[in-house]
Amino acid sequence: MSDLAPGFLLAAPPLTDGHFDRSVVLLASHDEQGAFGWIVNGNPLLSFTELLKGIGLENHLSLAHRDIKVQAGGPVSQEQVWLLYPQRAELKPLEDEIEVAPGICACASKAVLTQVAGGLVIPQLRLVAGYAGWAPEQLETELSEGAWLPAKAESKVCFNHRGSEMWTHAFERAGVSPIGFNSKTKFEA
Repeated sequence: MSDLAPGFLLAAPPLTDGHFDRSVVLLASHDEQGAFGWIVNGNPLLSFTELLKGIGLENHLSLAHRDIKVQAGGPVSQEQVWLLYPQRAELKPLEDEIEVAPGICACASKAVLTQVAGGLVIPQLRLVAGYAGWAPEQLETELSEGAWLPAKAESKVCFNHRGSEMWTHAFERAGVSPIGFNSKTKFEA
């Protein structure tokens, strides 16, 4: 049905929904049932240590990822934590791993989270709480209103940049200036 997923959705400036202002969404699926993805440059919500305490794994914390922040992944099911990371040939697939886009993997396995807490090193790991979801036809409506710029999902954009820097860089990679693309620009899905 769609060429949007896998891909990025770049929030048009200004997007009035506070959850998505200057966001880059990694869109994992889009079909007649709706759409699903994660904000990959969301605001920090809590530390990895705080997350582990909250789920009873504080005794597992190694030094490997103690500085990681859990970021907002979207407004839906914020109690669920997803691990997003670049696919690497030298790493065997992790439990429940899915390849979201070329070079980008995700999983929501508590067993893998426990392994990470215990010292499993996953370079460029991102932890996101929650996800972004759209009902059938909702994303198409938002696209036609100019709320999003679809773009190619790229591992280096997803993992080499943070915050609004990622949003700006993603627009540059798409060949569009955020100033030139705003919510009044129309896109036909």
